[in-house]
Amino acid sequence: MNPIRAARERVGLTRMELARAAACHYQTITHLEAGIPNQPPEAVLAVLARVGFAPEAIEAQYREWREEQTRLVLERVTRAV
Repeated sequence: MNPIRAARERVGLTRMELARAAACHYQTITHLEAGIPNQPPEAVLAVLARVGFAPEAIEAQYREWREEQTRLVLERVTRAV
């Protein structure tokens, strides 16, 4: 599972609540949870830090998760060809 989504759900925040707390658009959170940006915005990491998560750890987990997702997609594409 996406580490940003896991952290958000663990503390009981909705996407909208996280977006408001980070002063960003709801769609930013949706894209983040889909793995679209390369790294989480600093404001989102700051909100997660305020509720007890280590920003560096979340960022590292996010990068690892994105790499794994990319690898899985490439494997599927390679098998389909």
